[in-house]
Amino acid sequence: MNSSNNRKNHCNNLLFVYAISTVFFTVSFFLFGFFPLNSLKDNDKLASMNDLPKSINKTLLNSNILYKPLVKKIVIMIIDSLRWDFVSTKSDRIHNTMIFTNRLLEKNFGRLLQVKVNNPTVTMPRIKAITTGSVSNYIDVILNLGETRVSSDNILLQAKNHGHKLIFYGDDTWLQMFTNIFHRSEGTSSFFVNDFVQVDNNVTRNIYSELENNNDWSIMILHYLGLDHIGHVYGPKSPLIQSKLEEMDKIIEDISSKVIEWNKQNVESLFIICGDHGMKNSGGHGGATPEETLVPLIIIGGNYNENHNNLNYKMINQIDQIDITTTLAVILGLPLPYLNIGVVSLNMINYNLSSAQKLYILYYNGRQVLNHFKKLSNFHSKQCYLNYLKAVKLHNEWINSSNNESNFDNTVSEKIITLYLESLKDMKNLLVQSIIQYNISLITIAIVLTIQVFFIIINFNNSINKVFLLKKFFYYWSFSVASWFSLNYILINFINDIENSLKFNDLPIAFILIIFILFNLNVYLMCTRTVFPFKLSIFWTSSKFSCSFSIFMLYLAVGLHAASLGSSSFIEEEHQTWYFYWTTSLVIILIYCIKQRSKNITKENSNNIKIIFLLILHRFLRKLNSTGNKYANLPDISGWLKESKYSDIYMTLFVIIALGLILYVLLFIVKNDEKNKLKQKKDKLLFYSFTLLCIYLRHASEKNIYTLPFYPQSRGIREVEIFWVVCTFYLIYSIKNIIFYPKNTYKILINQLFYLSLQYWIIISAILHRPYNIILLPIQLITQIIISNFLINTTDNLKVLTFTSYCIGNVFYFYQGNSNSLATIDVAASCVGLETYRIYIAALFICINTFSSPVLAYLILVFKITLDDTSNTIEFFQKVHFVNRQYAIFKLFSFITYTIIISIERHHLFVWSVFAPKLLYETAHCVVIFSIIYFVEIAIIITWLIENNGGNNNNTDNAWVNESVTIQHNQN
Repeated sequence: MNSSNNRKNHCNNLLFVYAISTVFFTVSFFLFGFFPLNSLKDNDKLASMNDLPKSINKTLLNSNILYKPLVKKIVIMIIDSLRWDFVSTKSDRIHNTMIFTNRLLEKNFGRLLQVKVNNPTVTMPRIKAITTGSVSNYIDVILNLGETRVSSDNILLQAKNHGHKLIFYGDDTWLQMFTNIFHRSEGTSSFFVNDFVQVDNNVTRNIYSELENNNDWSIMILHYLGLDHIGHVYGPKSPLIQSKLEEMDKIIEDISSKVIEWNKQNVESLFIICGDHGMKNSGGHGGATPEETLVPLIIIGGNYNENHNNLNYKMINQIDQIDITTTLAVILGLPLPYLNIGVVSLNMINYNLSSAQKLYILYYNGRQVLNHFKKLSNFHSKQCYLNYLKAVKLHNEWINSSNNESNFDNTVSEKIITLYLESLKDMKNLLVQSIIQYNISLITIAIVLTIQVFFIIINFNNSINKVFLLKKFFYYWSFSVASWFSLNYILINFINDIENSLKFNDLPIAFILIIFILFNLNVYLMCTRTVFPFKLSIFWTSSKFSCSFSIFMLYLAVGLHAASLGSSSFIEEEHQTWYFYWTTSLVIILIYCIKQRSKNITKENSNNIKIIFLLILHRFLRKLNSTGNKYANLPDISGWLKESKYSDIYMTLFVIIALGLILYVLLFIVKNDEKNKLKQKKDKLLFYSFTLLCIYLRHASEKNIYTLPFYPQSRGIREVEIFWVVCTFYLIYSIKNIIFYPKNTYKILINQLFYLSLQYWIIISAILHRPYNIILLPIQLITQIIISNFLINTTDNLKVLTFTSYCIGNVFYFYQGNSNSLATIDVAASCVGLETYRIYIAALFICINTFSSPVLAYLILVFKITLDDTSNTIEFFQKVHFVNRQYAIFKLFSFITYTIIISIERHHLFVWSVFAPKLLYETAHCVVIFSIIYFVEIAIIITWLIENNGGNNNNTDNAWVNESVTIQHNQN
């Protein structure tokens, strides 16, 4: 009996580890199936001059005359995060800083166009769009963190192959993407977002020598990063934005003067200024707000100064970003890149082109776009295709007409040009939509596998069937297969998505093999456990309230939150849901405290005051960082701290209070079962003092707060390195004390390991956080301890305590300023203490900084359980395991619901601007939480094995066996 129960507990634990491992696979499968693959094949093909049309409907064309270079030199200046209202005449006060640029445009010595940028609005996909003329994959937002070489045909490769010498200065992302392209280059790292000055000076110092002394180049590309860095750190309203725009305006003036001079010397030259993407009002980018997706494009040179009477500066002409590639190729007389689907912008070209040249350019552009368009099913029935054929027919008739230079025929040619442009734009839009192909089969199998795992996890309480029944296995297998086919049928046929769906046999063989194994193994596990009829044991509990209503409401809240994600507005404002849950919970607790009549009046009043304090604290913290979409622009405390006249003083006081609270909380509020407490407290005081000093100096190095008197100027690198050295030595010292202290039981050992994890998570988060967010760490700890103490005294139900901790983690996640927009990712955290870019460390730092609060909530909960629990060791481990299960249920239910929602809504207008970013956040959240739970479960298994072996040898501590039989029912 004892050994049987022992094996059962081990089986449940191992099964849970298997379930978590399977989730990692299913999440990967879903992402692989959902995020679009580029349907434009033949990525290795290159365009050539042979692709230029030699005839139209058997009428010969002279491509040498009709398609030739229009310029000899071109300067392309990309200002990272230059959004539309920084230049537009309709902007706020910021546009007045670019005085020269606006004056140039007002006098019609240049042309201002508005460029529409596709998602995701991050640098690498935008560079791809500008150079290849094709739409990037959404998953490029992840690849933006690392080096990704462009292997497909692009405008830079075409220019080099046709004799142009290219030089580059600026963001080294270009050098990573385009190797062996540039004749001369010098890259600047986009990694150090706190560098606003030197990163641009390194570009500017090369310009003047290239303009004055070196005349061997024909294409110069500049990419300035300073504006983007200021936006990430301070936002678009910072005074630093104004000074940076003035700096850019001076550089534009200098280059423009040289370009105008070259043109006067009959060296046809062009100067193009544009932004790669915009900047959200909060300072980041990656989303789809107008501030992020609308950028200016300014063309200086050509014949604008000769035809200024025909131009209207105030009239906005909009083009797509992929149209830039096509237009640059035409200006340089180069073949259009093979994958290009952009449409030439005649508004960018002002070189007195004849009607014949314009029509030839559009015909060439149309032929190339049509080659891709023909790959779509039923393309011949599309109106844009019919319009294109009509334009070609009229074009041919126009060429063959004897008087095609008459005013009448010029009017006809303008109509043909309009027809060409309309058909090309429509074909382009359809191609952009068709590029998004989903592997519906992989999406649905991932959902089915995840649901299988979910049912396995929630039925751990049911007994294992010793007899395997093939008939039962067949039933469950048939049900799972039927579910998969049903999902496929609904998502493909009901949503009318047959042509844009990939087949299951398009998958790699390794994927199919893994799916087959996991699918059948899950069915086997479902078969050997009671799944149907499904006992809804998750709703029932044994508590001092003797009532299951609170548990029902708990799961109802989880379900309503998951269902709310079907609305794009609820996704954008998800923080409101969690704020509502949190304040409602506090009010219910307060009402309960008031109704309770205790003999200890002092304790009762103390509880009331604490809950009221938490409500007031919530009102303060929700204004620390404005988040979401609708109210993200409202003034907040962090903005006031950064923009106040005495910001240095206020921010310094804020950081000192935060670090002082961390020291106080870790020393006096959070205590563990350690022995030799006096010596341990002295060691901890020394460790905390040293690390908190490093944290202070790290923020002082960024000029956010006052530095120490007589402290030398620093970049913060050495302070962070010292921080990691101190943390490493103290970690080794602490683990040695924990493991080799002779009186430590396994329970105390686990408690001290959790305590060590808790304090390290707080310290590491503090060094990565923005200075005004550090205070959230001690406040979250205090909040959770207050709530935990109250719930432990009023109910013995772990589900209520677990959900409350889960809720607190999400609430503080949004307090930090996070949202479901990629623009709120704090990329500054990725470079803390690093001198060179290391992608894995950068990604780790971003994850720690972003999901600091949810992980901290979990660690506090588990530590509190290990500290307060008075049960025997195995029952103690079972409680930790139970908490892990509940966390997995909450997170997995939300993930399953959302994957179904986003699969149904994949053609929603906001799928890439709202739903897809939320999917990335949801996935990352799952992976982070499940990874921590995974390691905790492994630690429990190892500890159980060690203790059981020791118990068998010494015949001690066997009482846990009988108690473990009822542990699950007591907790449920």
